[in-house]
This record gives sequence, structure tokens and C-alpha cells, in this order.
Amino acid sequence: MSSQGSSSSSTNPPDNRPSELRKLSFVASFEHQKFIEGVSSQAYELGLKAGRGQANLHPDDETQALILSLTDRNDELQKQVKEANDSLLDIAREIGKDNGPTTCRKGLITF
Repeated sequence: MSSQGSSSSSTNPPDNRPSELRKLSFVASFEHQKFIEGVSSQAYELGLKAGRGQANLHPDDETQALILSLTDRNDELQKQVKEANDSLLDIAREIGKDNGPTTCRKGLITF
């Protein structure tokens, strides 16, 4: 047993090897972290470029025609709503002329 203990101590340097391994491990992990950060920032930039490339900045003719059609339809609907509002306001004015304050007061008094 004592011979094995002495032979194992002669093959392994006492404290130099573990500290060197720790240093190498630290350097490797630091370099690995820097590499990952570089890859991450490159991937982000590539993602931005891909997103810009997929954005439809120049729509094709079919898309442009659809946009124009929807815009025209929206204008028509807004015009119809305005006409309906104007008609309701005209009706309200006519009712207001016929039922003035005196007519309303007379109606309240008779109840």
C-alpha cells in the first residue's frame, strides 16, 4: 500500500496540475462566452436583415389594387354615414320646428 501511495504521488505533480486546469478551464469558458456573444449578435443582425427583406415595402400590382379598392370602399362608407347623419339632423330640425317650447308646455299642462 505504501508503495502505491509513493508511486501515485510521483506521477502526479502536487498542486501545479489542478491550478493549471482551473486556469485553462476559466480561459476556455471565457472564450466560449465571447464566442456565444458574437454569434448571438450576428444572429440578431441577420434576423433584422431577414425581417426587413420580408417586409413588403413594394407591394405587387394585386396588393396595390386591393389597397386602392379598400380605400375607395372606405370613402364610400364614410360618405354614406355622413349623408345618414345629415338626414337625421334635418329630421331633428323639422321636429324641433313643429314641437316648439310652447307646444311642449301645453302638452305638459294637459297631463
